[in-house]
Amino acid sequence: MDDRSVSSDSDDLSLTKLQASDISAAKRSLWDEAGQGLADVLVHARSAWYGEQAVYYTRERERLGSYLPPFYYGMAATAFVFVGFRITGLVKVQEWQRRVWKRWKRNQSTESASPITVQQSSPMQPEMGYLESKRIREREKALQSMKLITDLLVSISVGFSGTLFLLEAKRNVIRSDFEEAPLVSGRSVVAEQMCPGMLRLYHENVSVQNVLRRNDQSAAALKDRNLTSFAVFLQNCQKRHDYEARVRMERGKSKDEPIVVPYNGIQ
Repeated sequence: MDDRSVSSDSDDLSLTKLQASDISAAKRSLWDEAGQGLADVLVHARSAWYGEQAVYYTRERERLGSYLPPFYYGMAATAFVFVGFRITGLVKVQEWQRRVWKRWKRNQSTESASPITVQQSSPMQPEMGYLESKRIREREKALQSMKLITDLLVSISVGFSGTLFLLEAKRNVIRSDFEEAPLVSGRSVVAEQMCPGMLRLYHENVSVQNVLRRNDQSAAALKDRNLTSFAVFLQNCQKRHDYEARVRMERGKSKDEPIVVPYNGIQ
């Protein structure tokens, strides 16, 4: 990790024994925060890149613009599959309800064929009908809830898989562009929407700090490539944050005022 800002832990961390659960938890936290940040980037990218201030985002748009369509296609596929599941699911549920109702009516009519049965069971008919209907409704609600969750998970899986498939050919380039995204000249949606949350996670989560530092100190063959990418991304986020803070202080600007990085970017 960077020796100034994003790395402030003790130098003997390589001797610290990290539990597998700690490593898994740190990875999960990083991916969760990255996912939320990426979602914010997708929401704001088009308005930033093609809006009134698009000129400030030119360099970022040129570098990352080709990666957006696969994500939008994945989101569209998720919505399409989910809607399809819900439409066909409702039809099937209605058919199931009709079959259950017909079966219950058929059983009732069979019981009513015997006079003795009618005499013995007639006082209980209203109660049995109510209980049976209640059981059917409860069963229906449970099935609908389970199907909703299943439909959502399958739809997300389809959309995510489609996005990964479209991006697979650019995997190595994407990794490099992701790591260096905060350093581009002009303004950056990634730096504005994704970096704050990632830096906050790093500075507030000691487990994440330890895991990233341990990975950095590991032998090259043992390094986790994803953790390395997160570490580089965090370093670059911190570089941009420090640069913008310094410029604001020198120019007397407020902490929320956007800063435009010179054409050669942040080194």
